[in-house]
Amino acid sequence: MRIETSGIHHLTVRVADVTASSRFYEDVLGFQVQRPQPDLAFFRAGGTLVVLRPPLPGTPAGDRFSEYRIGVDHVALAVESRDELDRAVEALRRAGVRTQGVEREPILDKDYVCFRDPDNIQWECYCMPLQDPASARRAQLRSVAEAYFDALRRKDFSSIPYDDRVVLRAPLAPGGVNVPLVGKEALRTVWWPPLVPAVGRIEVLEHYINAAASAICSEALVQVVAVSPPATLRVADRFTVNSEGKIVEQENHFDPRDVTSPGWQKG
Repeated sequence: MRIETSGIHHLTVRVADVTASSRFYEDVLGFQVQRPQPDLAFFRAGGTLVVLRPPLPGTPAGDRFSEYRIGVDHVALAVESRDELDRAVEALRRAGVRTQGVEREPILDKDYVCFRDPDNIQWECYCMPLQDPASARRAQLRSVAEAYFDALRRKDFSSIPYDDRVVLRAPLAPGGVNVPLVGKEALRTVWWPPLVPAVGRIEVLEHYINAAASAICSEALVQVVAVSPPATLRVADRFTVNSEGKIVEQENHFDPRDVTSPGWQKG
């Protein structure tokens, strides 16, 4: 079997203290860490979701990560320039995090910066300029689509990468699909408030990118809890994304009969 994959979707690490690790990744490295539950935190590093979880029952007290055991050796974050490595060194040293500065990796002859988090997990910032703009664009589109569904799960409109002049066509908009909402503020105040309490579980099934790589269509299962009993919609949401990674057009498609046909009563 040859698995067709665009990369690592998420990486989960066990940490001694989720709060302390969250502060490290947010305050020192600058990632936007989300804390939906006391025992769960996560942030996005490019297209990869990094999840922080507490120790499992049975973990030895005071346990620390070691690369001298079978499993993960280290995690490397890709950066595109030497300037970004220099900036990382400055930020780490300012925060009191030990690092040897910019080093040279002999196998691929690339520059990198090595450091460790509060649980001794070794991280690197690895300088690897993008060689394939087409692959980078596809990764960007997938990241934007995933960010939308993540925001919908977390009920956080502010984390959706909308352009200020975004255009939305959606069955749940006041004018339906034929009367688009225009502007980020209109989406936030008109479309979003009634949507949030209506949506339950979300499962993204697949992404489809057009030939021009200007848009991505995402297929997902979305639970609607505003009806009794709850229904699950199979949706296909299309996002047109500009070069800055902002959604400029969005079209939501689904069969509304699952929630509007006789027999379904509004809750």
